[in-house]
Amino acid sequence: MFFTVSSAACVSDSDDATEWREVVDALPSGVPISVEITTPADSTVLAPGPVQVTGFATIGETAPIAETTLAYVVDVSGSTLGGGGCGGDLNGDDLVDTVLDCEIAALIELNKLAAANGTIADVGAAVFGTFGATADVQPGGTDNDLLTEPDADLDMDMDIDIDEVLRSLKTGLVGEFTDHVVGGGTSYGAGLSAIEPALSASTQANKVVIFVSDGNNNLSPHINQVLPTLPADAVVHTFAIGASSTCDPVVVLGTLQDISDATGGSCTEVPDVTELPDIIPSVVAAELISLELTVDGKPEPIDSIVPALPQEGPAMLAYSTLVEGLTPGVHVLCATAAGVDVIAKGDVTECSMIRVTRAPPPM
Repeated sequence: MFFTVSSAACVSDSDDATEWREVVDALPSGVPISVEITTPADSTVLAPGPVQVTGFATIGETAPIAETTLAYVVDVSGSTLGGGGCGGDLNGDDLVDTVLDCEIAALIELNKLAAANGTIADVGAAVFGTFGATADVQPGGTDNDLLTEPDADLDMDMDIDIDEVLRSLKTGLVGEFTDHVVGGGTSYGAGLSAIEPALSASTQANKVVIFVSDGNNNLSPHINQVLPTLPADAVVHTFAIGASSTCDPVVVLGTLQDISDATGGSCTEVPDVTELPDIIPSVVAAELISLELTVDGKPEPIDSIVPALPQEGPAMLAYSTLVEGLTPGVHVLCATAAGVDVIAKGDVTECSMIRVTRAPPPM
């Protein structure tokens, strides 16, 4: 897909300028990524000698595509009452800075980013302890509204609906918008089973789960019984939070690492619970990670990339290099920008075909 842009903003094709023809694509989550060969323009005829190649690459600079469901799975077991957390008393249980408060703070921050970046079409949530429960994320409807927009405020109380659900989490239960009691144990399988209805209800191309727990999996079902029931395209990123929680402990019912490995996600250990609100949102951030130039299919070093890679979006960088030794004839220059997002890696390529003339005979 081709877009015509100026250095300041997009313009229409009727205002096209050859030097600003940018190739725009999207990473799997819908974050836009682009690359441009500004000079030499396609079909340029050049005299023999070094060729200056310039251009730019961007990530998150143009309109995103909202085609991802983001789901939150939250451990509300008894151990989440422990202190050393953050967030104050977000759930109104009269306990300050618990692990659960910190989980809530991190997911509210993540949801804020999800709403702002424009790639998340809808969100859902589930909690787990001894059992699991799918959250009702819409006020005033049925008791099993599974998905809502990340910035929805359907009851118009000036409070984001999914934030209200998150702040209703207390040890062993979710209170909004329908009350569910799940007990104080720790069953990863129950958490996965509880988020399955929301994921299955999603019509989006991508499904991403953020799964947080501070304890080891010690209650059935085994995760291997539940993982096959999730949509095949669901990616689960897990977080082991607290000094006593790890991605891959010795347990028989499955680990957080097992969950992420089976779904193409990642497991992140967060021994300092207070860092959780900074770490979890970084998972959905998109980064521009590489820029490559080829000449006739062979890699060509790039002399200058400013600012240096990697760059978290939204961002724009400029590059330049001097290509030497081009023989007379037709040559193809291709620039490829690669990025990574919450789903996977992706890239976009633009090529220019140039012709180098023969040197005139000596006089």
